[in-house]
Amino acid sequence: MGVSKYGIKVSASGQYDVLHRHTLYLITRMTTAASSEEVSLWVYQCSGLEPAQAICKVLSTASDSVLTAEKA
Repeated sequence: MGVSKYGIKVSASGQYDVLHRHTLYLITRMTTAASSEEVSLWVYQCSGLEPAQAICKVLSTASDSVLTAEKA
């Protein structure tokens, strides 16, 4: 999975086949008062409900994998 300022791209492991590709859109950029860090909110656009659910599942699995690895 790759995430860049252009979008999200999910490829099959060890292959060049792209399973999902979605454009990212910057909604807002703000600075938090407590830490003076810049925070951005990005969203992606899908062509319908089915692709949206599929990419949400992929992102959820990736997030769970990262959190599990950090706890170990």
